[in-house]
Amino acid sequence: MAGCALALSTASLAGCGAPPSQEVALPSFAASAAPQPAAGARHEGVPPCEVLLPVGEVEAVLGLPLGEIVIREVHDVAAPSVGRLQRTSCTYAGTGAVRGEVLELTAGRYTDAAAARAQRERNAVARSLGAERPVGLGAARGIELTSDGGPELLLDYGPQVLELRLPPAGAARPAAADVLTDLALRALARLPGSGDPVPPRAPAPTAGRAPGADPADVGVIGARAHGSAG
Repeated sequence: MAGCALALSTASLAGCGAPPSQEVALPSFAASAAPQPAAGARHEGVPPCEVLLPVGEVEAVLGLPLGEIVIREVHDVAAPSVGRLQRTSCTYAGTGAVRGEVLELTAGRYTDAAAARAQRERNAVARSLGAERPVGLGAARGIELTSDGGPELLLDYGPQVLELRLPPAGAARPAAADVLTDLALRALARLPGSGDPVPPRAPAPTAGRAPGADPADVGVIGARAHGSAG
């Protein structure tokens, strides 16, 4: 009798036991990819010199041999007294057939458009030798002048100021204004917020020195004798 009870108990346990364990499928989630910058995304502040005005474009526009230009980049501290948030100075210098500085570019960002225009006007007054010409490039406004450092183009575009200067040797060159305008258009198109004021110029069709170009036309820029608050 005890044996039957034991058999029943065993059979009962075998029949009433927990069902075989089954694997439970857990939901899976794809790993989120790190956000990628959108194609053609612009810098929030002043772009680096090589982005703002690449060496290859400077060489092509100035008719210089390829691979002989280097950039010296300087970042200035903010200047609250004039509303300046950021300023980057780019000095392009030749290291081959043409030696010394061939172009100086400065780009600054200010608290608003009024501060930028006021600074650009102060700089123009401080540098001009009397020969000035108003300039308008799309939404950018400014002045072309000849200073003791060479021909210059000073522009304000929204809360930004863009300045370009060629060597003194190019002051009497008729093409100096065209060269400054060409370079300015390229740089303006890469500043933050430049949705469509001035489309970038197409690269120069020829590489290396332009036909008939004289390296002396883009010779050494002398020491800058003028200073500006912004």
